[in-house]
Amino acid sequence: AASAGAAEQPAPVAGVSVETRNVFYPSLPADDNWPFRMANRIHRVTRDNVILRELLMAPGDPFDPLKALETERNLRSLGFIRHASVVPIQRPDGAVDLAVRTQDSWTLTPRLSVGTEGGESSFVLGASEGNLFGGGKQVSAVHAQKGPRKRDEFRYGDPRFAGSEGRFLAHFAATDRGDEVGAQLQRPFFSHDTPWSAGGSYARVVQEEALYGSGESASEFAHDFRAARALAALRLAHKADLVHRVGAGWRYERSRFNPEALTAPGTLPDGRTLAGPLAAYALIEPRYHKASDIDRMKVIEDFNLGWELGVEGAALPEALGSDRDRWALGATLQKGLPLGEGRFGLAQAVTESRLGGGRVENGLLTGSLNLFWQTAMKFRQTWVAHAEYTATKALDGERQLNLGGDTGLRGYKNNAFQGAR
Repeated sequence: AASAGAAEQPAPVAGVSVETRNVFYPSLPADDNWPFRMANRIHRVTRDNVILRELLMAPGDPFDPLKALETERNLRSLGFIRHASVVPIQRPDGAVDLAVRTQDSWTLTPRLSVGTEGGESSFVLGASEGNLFGGGKQVSAVHAQKGPRKRDEFRYGDPRFAGSEGRFLAHFAATDRGDEVGAQLQRPFFSHDTPWSAGGSYARVVQEEALYGSGESASEFAHDFRAARALAALRLAHKADLVHRVGAGWRYERSRFNPEALTAPGTLPDGRTLAGPLAAYALIEPRYHKASDIDRMKVIEDFNLGWELGVEGAALPEALGSDRDRWALGATLQKGLPLGEGRFGLAQAVTESRLGGGRVENGLLTGSLNLFWQTAMKFRQTWVAHAEYTATKALDGERQLNLGGDTGLRGYKNNAFQGAR
């Protein structure tokens, strides 16, 4: 009995080896041509230390097959890893070595597009790199024009900021309507049994906005928006088939509006300030499904088909800086639908609203369903169906529900229709 109990103990991890592969395999006939060989020479393969820092087990830890799967998912979620596997290799002494094997995705993406939609012409020029010098950092620069509007944007992302466990994102945009600045630093939940996370963000947007009526601009105004947010969260008792998390933090938002070219009286939105503590709860049922050729070609992606629930509430009293007493509530519910070999669906419902003076403010409810069906033909195809429903109530003055040529109504101008659902 004693030896049987010892045999049930997980084997310890003795060592880790990393094998990183380039984007294309010249040893395969399909990849053995000069464009792919040139691409491999241009692309810098991901560095070993970038792979190792995502590993959820270290030498001396007991081997956990669930953590091996989570490590694979974490690597693929970085965006520059096409395939990832963590395989235990048995040693004669009873321990295991971990063989981590990855293949890179192509991450240098030039952008050039010219087109017209809903009566407006568009032009985009730029480039992005999702794995700069093999270090996992992301940079992008884009110039875009849509009708008379212009936008120049720069983004930077670092999944391990300054060698820490923090993920850093920043962006700056200069437009003909104003400037945008945003930054986020977060220590995330790296796995389902990570005990805590914390983070904060800041955004400042100064831009010109418009309200529409029957496809024409009815009101234009300058919107000065500021927002800051901080949240710390803890994992509650962890089970392999269910994860519970709770969090607390602070929320601040401020909107100010100035008339620019008002063409309809009384349409300038009211300014507001929201400030106060928030509380959050999350439930995750891990039921992950691997599939390729869904959102990205020839890349394995992970979709959770289990239940996911996120709820967040905030008290925004005048005593803490809000312009009036308010309560805010938001929730997201998602569930995957296994439909057989090569077929699955994702259903989601999202709601947000505020309550002030006994009335609902800025109420929004959206439900969506995506269905995916992959054929087994010689040339692999993925068929997608999408359905969506949105209803609103007492939206903030600067927000509208618009439909038109740029939202799928071909043959109509952009912003041709306004409504509540």
